[in-house]
Amino acid sequence: MAIALVYHNNPKSDCLSDLKVALFDMSHAGQESHWYALSGGRVIDSEDGQGVVEITEPGGASGYVGVGRNSSKYGAKPAFSHSPKLGDFVLAFDGYLKNGDVLREKYGGKNDGETVARFIADANDFEKGVANLAGEANGHFCLTMTTEGGEAYASRCAAGVRPLVYGEGENGSALVTESRALSHIGMERVRDISPGELVGIDGSGVHTISRLEGKKNICSFLWAYYQWIDCVTEGIEVDMVRSRVGAKLAQADRDSGLFVDISSPVPDSGKGYAEGYALESGCHHSEPLIKYPYAGRSYDRPDQEKRDMIAQVKLNVVPRRARGKKMVLWDDSIRRGTQLIKPTGPIGLLKSAGAEEIHLRIGSPRNIAYCRGSPPDGDRYEDGMLAANRFPSDEEFADYLGVDSVRFIGRDDFVNAIVEGSDLSPEDLCLGCYTGEFGFLE
Repeated sequence: MAIALVYHNNPKSDCLSDLKVALFDMSHAGQESHWYALSGGRVIDSEDGQGVVEITEPGGASGYVGVGRNSSKYGAKPAFSHSPKLGDFVLAFDGYLKNGDVLREKYGGKNDGETVARFIADANDFEKGVANLAGEANGHFCLTMTTEGGEAYASRCAAGVRPLVYGEGENGSALVTESRALSHIGMERVRDISPGELVGIDGSGVHTISRLEGKKNICSFLWAYYQWIDCVTEGIEVDMVRSRVGAKLAQADRDSGLFVDISSPVPDSGKGYAEGYALESGCHHSEPLIKYPYAGRSYDRPDQEKRDMIAQVKLNVVPRRARGKKMVLWDDSIRRGTQLIKPTGPIGLLKSAGAEEIHLRIGSPRNIAYCRGSPPDGDRYEDGMLAANRFPSDEEFADYLGVDSVRFIGRDDFVNAIVEGSDLSPEDLCLGCYTGEFGFLE
């Protein structure tokens, strides 16, 4: 999912177009439904819809400040509430409350966002409400909020699992889940909201209200897959991280005596890795696999049947680019591995096109646990179904997938590719998918 807040300095201005464009630029993070709500200083107008937000059609809502959300679930609605001090307000929530059912039974609300809104309403104050939430919630969150009076607030939990990026421009300011959402609305990235930071937004920009105490546990998969390749997260360019990973495995292959004709990605998230590998190894970068752009992402679709359906139709192959080639094929990760072995999956397509050798390279370490920062598909997390647990050696993995070899980036090399030259330390990252340790969410 993705959230956004846009604030125009001129109270007579309408930020709807900018808000919709910001949400559209993060459609890959939630394609099933969307909503947005705006305030012009007196009342809140809102609209919601299915699918990706439509930026070419006019909307009925208007105001100089607005918040919105994309969702990977159907029927997303604004989380409205009311308090004597704040009046009517609306909140956009990104995150997951593991004890959400318990909190809903105690405080009300139909979902995590509505429950968070109840905390703020009961406290009659944004700062106190978020602090109370942090004291009782087991999980992680980012919030953006506006009131009927046009006040605007935002917060990022102390763990900082997901990002919230602040940008400024001639018309005002914005807060978005991914920095790329700033570029088409005339804003430039200024900084990330820090883990634990609560802010207010007005005509002079963003102001820190207070900070929640806690340890950082920033999701390392942001750089491996979640964030689009043109994003900057915690000051670290996603493309740079993927290029470093590609170069590291190129060195490993060279040391083991493997030389290939081409380095190729599974689009789109494999591209940065494949380019980094090609630059380091000296082989050509080529893209025999092509993605139909209208298919969107399959990973975040609401159920396995829909994920399989989209994955089946989103890729095709340009045979001339693969025929007779000895290649390294890059993917960002392997979960169950079922998509890779389908006849219409990337390996089957390349074999049908006549690829001579396929050496699979993975841009994140072996995935041994489902993320506890997201709800399970069913009643529990089926870690035993993950391919890394079913095939503990690279050779077994290669046999299962029908490729000539498989190699994952090592955990230490993966972490170093992220933190090198940054303000983050390895201890600031959540690596639970690769270690099985999610202590901060227990």
